[in-house]
Amino acid sequence: MCDIVKQESAPQHALEFKEWRIREWGLESESRYDSDDRDSVPQQLLYVADGKLLGGLAFTRFKSPCGEDLALWVNSVIVSCEHRKKGIGSALVQRAEREAKSCGEPDLFVYTDTPQLYTRNGWLVLSEQDGHTVLKAGSFEVE
Repeated sequence: MCDIVKQESAPQHALEFKEWRIREWGLESESRYDSDDRDSVPQQLLYVADGKLLGGLAFTRFKSPCGEDLALWVNSVIVSCEHRKKGIGSALVQRAEREAKSCGEPDLFVYTDTPQLYTRNGWLVLSEQDGHTVLKAGSFEVE
């Protein structure tokens, strides 16, 4: 059975996902991505199948590309190598949009070097620079 759960429902997988992010990007301090401040960002989303973590998505806050306010961003999406190209990343991105809306967020953005994951899911390209793309969730109105 596959399910996308929030980090509080699977703390052991949340820790494993944190380790994946550290290994992937070599981040020494992950504190701002752990969703400890539940008023600041939604909880991480974890894709779990048969008790095994297959992927995850974390949020962060950063300046909006559409103004001066802080906005909600997808910070990271990771799917285990052996489970890529099976729709897990798309499922996580789609769930992230629903989570952001349910929290009353006006926007959801991402800065990525893999824009095709997002454009396949209806996200809109806002800008491109140095091999990275800023996109906005297409289910949110463009300003």
